Amino acid sequence: MECQRYEFTPLLNEKAIRVLVLLPGRPGDLIHITISSITLDDGTHTYNALSYTWGDPSPVHTVVCDGAMLGIAENLFAALNCLRSELDPITLWVDAICIDQNNVDERNHQVRLIGSIYSIAHKVLVWTGKDNLSSRTAFILFRDLASLWLVQTQTKVVQLDEEGLLSLLDKDGFWKRVDCIKEYFGRPWFSRAWTFQEICLSHDAVLICGKDSIPWATFHEALSILWLPGFVKYLDREATTVRTIDGYWDYLRLRHKDHSPKQGDTLRLSYLLRRTEENVASDPRDGIFSLLGIASLKGEDYFQPDYSQSVRDTYLHFTRLCIAHDGHLEILSEVYRARNSQSLNLPSWVPDWREVSGANQIAMRSDEGHPKYRINKTFKPSQIVYQHENKNILCLKGAFFDIIKTVYDLTPLLKQLINTMPKIAAQSSFKHFRQFQDNHSFPTVYSITGEEFTIALVRTLSADSVGAWGRMRDEQRFGAMCPWPYDLWRLIINNRITIRKILRRISPGLPVKQERASKEPVVFANNELVRLFIMLAHRDATNAVEEQLPLLQRIKCAISWQRLQEKWRWLSYPMHGLDLDFIVRNLVEDIIHWSLGRSLFLTEKGFIGIGPRTIQPGDRMCTIMGGDVPFVVRTIRVNEPWNYLIGESYIHGVMDGELWRPMTDDRNLVPVHDDLCIENIVLL
Repeated sequence: MECQRYEFTPLLNEKAIRVLVLLPGRPGDLIHITISSITLDDGTHTYNALSYTWGDPSPVHTVVCDGAMLGIAENLFAALNCLRSELDPITLWVDAICIDQNNVDERNHQVRLIGSIYSIAHKVLVWTGKDNLSSRTAFILFRDLASLWLVQTQTKVVQLDEEGLLSLLDKDGFWKRVDCIKEYFGRPWFSRAWTFQEICLSHDAVLICGKDSIPWATFHEALSILWLPGFVKYLDREATTVRTIDGYWDYLRLRHKDHSPKQGDTLRLSYLLRRTEENVASDPRDGIFSLLGIASLKGEDYFQPDYSQSVRDTYLHFTRLCIAHDGHLEILSEVYRARNSQSLNLPSWVPDWREVSGANQIAMRSDEGHPKYRINKTFKPSQIVYQHENKNILCLKGAFFDIIKTVYDLTPLLKQLINTMPKIAAQSSFKHFRQFQDNHSFPTVYSITGEEFTIALVRTLSADSVGAWGRMRDEQRFGAMCPWPYDLWRLIINNRITIRKILRRISPGLPVKQERASKEPVVFANNELVRLFIMLAHRDATNAVEEQLPLLQRIKCAISWQRLQEKWRWLSYPMHGLDLDFIVRNLVEDIIHWSLGRSLFLTEKGFIGIGPRTIQPGDRMCTIMGGDVPFVVRTIRVNEPWNYLIGESYIHGVMDGELWRPMTDDRNLVPVHDDLCIENIVLL
């Protein structure tokens, strides 16, 4: 008997969605469903939302929908077959069935509701595909890890070492099971653009693989073990995506539980897009649209999905609105990714979000929104973008301060460093840099800062970002990590306080034995000081001063090492005993991290910096009001403000506002040199 093709009926109001009822059936039976319309905010309907990957969207299977035939794709067919009960109907929301995919207006409208659909759902059912021996082994390990985590947290023993965990998990059989986890993390669901939002918005989710299932909360507990330093190193790059998903799920769950407002930059749309840039979407616009339900936006009309708009116009509109919403120009640092921008004919200042970045972003701000660099000090322009009748043109204010004279290929140097890792040692580590310096006849002293040129070169190649705290401002470092008054922090940094006085400030009223207290100033040189001071600050005030003094003596010992004090004082790595080799290896890793995909350049005024590989002699360096770092532009015609944006850069000696005089307020910038003036910078 032939059945007619299913025809969608229009939704009646703005809050209306369709849900399907999966009718009971036995394995192998034809799938029967019914579709009905409900209103999201009436609170009378309960449904589960399915989170899955489309895979090949070709309708290779047919289900019976209200007596008519409806084609569905392979992965959805497998999910419905597995979820179907033999006894009870199940109410589901499934995008491929509940949205008329051929109606662009409806797609636009329903995509705007997806955030509400998944957050209101009774449960989110995460379908990751059919099960196999490997996936079943992974699920057994997830349960074992979750149980272990629960036992350890209940007994307040969470500092688990690698050997202890391996013994608890059956050391001989663990590695095979870890391979099963890596294989499971490689399933398409974990890298799909839309699934990130779907799981993060859920308040109750179930992870399903064939007939295997565990609550997402249990999966999260298992991951808490896997993310420990001794274990995460055994997982492949797929674990990074899983870690991002789980981290945001936990962050949003706790924020919702505490009823706390959205804070920092973690929910800023441009930040979210960068964190999920490797996720896959069949439609290039979905990389943006799939995050709208999570992002902290100003007003409901800030950015709405519109599938009638071209990819080019979507990216252009999104970039403009990000600048307006963020209040700074960090998003311009993303243009380096635009390798295929010509195929979209994008303006030079609009990133091509289809491409994963070719280099790590220099200007990326912290999760809390703190800038790593301040080329314009703390200046806050009242206006960043100026109106222009052509939406393809971006009008800004800024200052040109130099021209690129010579460009150097870093590929040979980076290959040498990569080939010597991880065997690199402190004694021989800097021979590559000095050889590079000699080959290009660089001077022995970097005239801009007065440093030895080798040190300036190393700091440039690492974007002066060595160590986790390398570029964080003192007040930000202090505010985030330490409960002491900031004035005490400044005294410590400036060597104006003795150990005895520190103890008295931290623990008022406690006696300090004169003979035990050193009067020598504490020299601030690296992260060990920060870490140990934090440990001290959190000690019980009733502890005897004698117990605290050895810790302070350890600080003195850790930071008095002459080799670091005299030459490498700017390093911010924690001390591991006196293991300089460890520090240098991490330094080289940072150099590779920041310089890979970039070129070194020398300017006419003698600055050195790193920038996009596409830079050329004659390109101009500028600072733009609202930006954190210098940008490289290519001027179209001399004496006219028309420029192409080439990309962001690091230039040693200007990143902390050295181009400007000390400020009396946040609204006035006075240049150090008379030839520096703020003018129009127009980007095409």
